[in-house]
Amino acid sequence: MPEKVLLATDGSKDAALAARATVDVCEGTGAELHVVHVWYSVPTARLRPFMRAELKKLGNELLEEGVKRVEDSGGLVSGAHLLEGRAADEILDLAGQIGAELVVMGSRGLGPVGRIALGSVSETVIHHSRWPVLMLRGGEDSWPPERVIFGDDGSEAARAAGDLGASICGQHDARGLVLHA
Repeated sequence: MPEKVLLATDGSKDAALAARATVDVCEGTGAELHVVHVWYSVPTARLRPFMRAELKKLGNELLEEGVKRVEDSGGLVSGAHLLEGRAADEILDLAGQIGAELVVMGSRGLGPVGRIALGSVSETVIHHSRWPVLMLRGGEDSWPPERVIFGDDGSEAARAAGDLGASICGQHDARGLVLHA
């Protein structure tokens, strides 16, 4: 099991699910749990200072909400991080800085049109992460899992993700599905 875990939160229902799962994964391992929320400023000349202040305030509220969700689930937060920038980049940079061995986040499930129009933070994190990523979606009844899907491309990172997936399956009597690419 990982010794350091980074939970990315955005205030969504799937972020709440990710918080619950993170506490469960960290339970009994003594893993250091960090929570991050990333906000992005709106580039507008006239309202920039006002919008930046409001977005930072909202970001801090969402971070505090994420920390509270972890604590209400029985978890202990080692670090809370409010960052400004492109979410996926900031999440991955922070994971490297703190030495995270697992990144956990919810997925809003925007669908193909939403991903094209808005981009997908979770998809970008998955594609560019050097660490296992535990992605959650599906609402309250999705954790603990009945099935865990993990990919194997023969790399060391895939082996680490497979070990983690097998551990989660063992903890929850879940079925594992390995996809080989």
